[in-house]
Amino acid sequence: MAPRDSGPSGRMSAAATTKSRLRLIVIQALVFALFATLFARLYYLQVVGGEEYHAQAASQSVREVVVQPQRGLIVDDMGRPLVANRTSWVVSVDRAMLDKMSHSQRGKLIERLGAVVGQKPATIRQRLVTCGESGSVTGTCWNGSPYQPVPVASDVRQGVALRILEQPEDYPSVVAEQQSVRAYPQPFGDNLAHVLGYLSPITAQEYDRAQKHGDRSLNGASSVGAGVEKQYDAWLRGMPGYKRVAVDSMGRVLGNSSEVKGQPGDTLVTSIDAKVQGVVEKQLAQTIKLARQTYDPVTHQNYKADSGAVVVMDAKSGRIISMASQPTYDPSVWVGGITKKQLAHSTPTRPAPRCSAERRRASSPPAPPGSRS
Repeated sequence: MAPRDSGPSGRMSAAATTKSRLRLIVIQALVFALFATLFARLYYLQVVGGEEYHAQAASQSVREVVVQPQRGLIVDDMGRPLVANRTSWVVSVDRAMLDKMSHSQRGKLIERLGAVVGQKPATIRQRLVTCGESGSVTGTCWNGSPYQPVPVASDVRQGVALRILEQPEDYPSVVAEQQSVRAYPQPFGDNLAHVLGYLSPITAQEYDRAQKHGDRSLNGASSVGAGVEKQYDAWLRGMPGYKRVAVDSMGRVLGNSSEVKGQPGDTLVTSIDAKVQGVVEKQLAQTIKLARQTYDPVTHQNYKADSGAVVVMDAKSGRIISMASQPTYDPSVWVGGITKKQLAHSTPTRPAPRCSAERRRASSPPAPPGSRS
């Protein structure tokens, strides 16, 4: 018997089967190509470019922190300290870790931090803004490195610092550490504020100028001010160190990666005799007090006696042994920043600047004959 012809339907079924097989082969080829590309990419990442990507990942988990050196001492001619250093607990905020939080988390953290350090949340926010950016406030904004933790409170109590250190889950991105700040021992009751000067945070212009000239000893956390502190700042400030620390994804420090030791500042020996300085300052204050109680026959009032100066010099060598000026101010109020009220008290607003406590009368240009300045 001859086989039966399946007809048109049989031929259509065979053609459909052939098309299905072709589709399956194409899909298999695409899947193979995708896996081949994936394995080739993995081989490149793990073998060819593995070292480069490993270095990039390591750099993201390691941060460089500036370690401020001990500032040099200022002593009198006998080695008695006129300006020394003391340790102070400083609370700082790591903005890199703070930026990883949501807006609400940042707000709650700043409010919690402000309550524990005794500052308004608005003030802390102003301190966290980099100088030059929108919303920055001169004198409050941060002019240091964006990778450096920003100090928001200094001279905090040890109990507050330990609370922050012991409760990192409540204060993420907040760092409490001891730093060196200026102290004024005042041997024999010496004030000497007009000679010693004070320290204040560097301005953006001073920082940019130092970077332009390649001065690595000056950074955003450095301080310059007035008087001897400013005149000999290049020798007193020393060279800062740098510490690379390993951190996790939340910014918590895991350990030290490497460290470059800093160089402490040099000790400055002045020609001042602290013992003579104490006697001169007391005598000047007593003389001014006595003059205010003395009657002036010209004005028919007591002498105002609102200022005065004394300079004691060695007649043979020209060495300055003592230099006193009145009125004066307490240089320790500048440590950690000065408030507007304290600044207004030391520089009162008057028609003439002769009553300003910051004016160095002993070293100021001489007034014209007959002048009352």
